[in-house]
Amino acid sequence: MGVGLFLVYPALFTDVTDSYRLSRAGRLRTDLGGIYFHLLAALGIIGLYLLTGQPFLLLGVLLIDVEIVRQLIPFLRLDGYWVLTDLAGVPDLFSQAGPFIRSLLGSRGGAGERLPELRRAPRVTFLVFLALTIPALAVLIVLVVGGVPALVAAASDATLHQLGQLAEAREQGRADGIALALLQLALAVLPLAVTVYLIVLVGRRLLAGLVGWGRVNPRRALTAGLTGVGAAAVLGILWIPQLPFLASAPGDVQTVAVAGRSHVQGSVAYEQRPPVGGDHAPIWQNCGFYDAPIADENVVHSLEHGAVWIAYRPELPDDQKARLRSIAYSQIHILVSPYDGLSAPVVTTAWGRQLAVDGPDDPRLRQFIQAFRLAATAPERGGACTEGVGTPR
Repeated sequence: MGVGLFLVYPALFTDVTDSYRLSRAGRLRTDLGGIYFHLLAALGIIGLYLLTGQPFLLLGVLLIDVEIVRQLIPFLRLDGYWVLTDLAGVPDLFSQAGPFIRSLLGSRGGAGERLPELRRAPRVTFLVFLALTIPALAVLIVLVVGGVPALVAAASDATLHQLGQLAEAREQGRADGIALALLQLALAVLPLAVTVYLIVLVGRRLLAGLVGWGRVNPRRALTAGLTGVGAAAVLGILWIPQLPFLASAPGDVQTVAVAGRSHVQGSVAYEQRPPVGGDHAPIWQNCGFYDAPIADENVVHSLEHGAVWIAYRPELPDDQKARLRSIAYSQIHILVSPYDGLSAPVVTTAWGRQLAVDGPDDPRLRQFIQAFRLAATAPERGGACTEGVGTPR
């Protein structure tokens, strides 16, 4: 037993290599060892529930059941995969996939690449496994690769927020706050790190295979080159429009010079309505959706932290308000509130920037959010947008 990294996640492990010396039934018991411990833990939690009557403990049982189901998925090298390999009598289905496919096509592999003789049942099991696994992994790869921009945006948001928390904790001399911010910072970038690692790992193997295939003759080399260029173009089309640091603002955004940003008590006479910056209240407005007007002075403080403020006319139809509400909670650092006297149904504002749009479905609204939410134009971007004033709905 020991501790290691599974991809980049810390994990406990047990070396069960010697299980190959056991009978098939013994190997299956070994494969299901993790499931047994899950069930024992679930029984223990059920016992605590019967003793205490606390219903929240049953949530732990449900989570264990979900984890058991996840572990039994055979498409990755989890418990279910090893159960299937031992049931089929093939030591490692993935490592034998190439020789098996070549045997179906009637071609012969090199030395050490030939598939052991399989009876009918294992061959059918292997064939069904590949028929289900190849499309499933293809879909998974598409989802993972296509989701990279969203992961980058989430990691960027979380990093900026935690850096703000870290700076605040350092100013206050709070060692616990510094440690917590550093831990959350590491956890924030971990999903992106795992995804990048997987893409690089799979990409290197695919590229090596493509290069090797293309070395046979000039025609294959040309095909391999065009395939590589095409794949790079597809990635660019998928990623570039969604990456937050490459976002372009709508062409009709109004830019306003902001003179000061001091903390003041009381009301402030802003030239712009809604205001785009300036002196403001010492406490920021909590981000989220509001169905009643909120104070300009608190909102401007949130703008200083990188928030985008979406102001809407109070008489806006309910269905459009509902869509604005969903936008408010789709990402951090977004404020939505009613505002009297707007020049358009919806006016969206960031520090020093403003844009009037026709409604929540106007594509310029999302462009504005992507370009200016937590942008470098905000003097204190990444500052808090929670634990201030106001209760979002």
